[in-house]
Amino acid sequence: MSRIDKIKEGDLVINRRTKKPYIVLEVKRYQRKVYGAGPSGNRRKKFLLLSPDGRQSWKIDTTMKVEFYLPG
Repeated sequence: MSRIDKIKEGDLVINRRTKKPYIVLEVKRYQRKVYGAGPSGNRRKKFLLLSPDGRQSWKIDTTMKVEFYLPG
């Protein structure tokens, strides 16, 4: 199980570059399948994040792995 599977609504994630906290508002399934998954494989996820300045943006799971981390 990857760390992306552990992220849920209401979690706090930290941007690796700026060290600013973001809040996960929503988690949705993305229409594409996970890389290497067969026909019945898991779907990718996208996350709605709330930035410190109040803007909301959608991030896909691969972006979350690279740009953000869970504290602790």
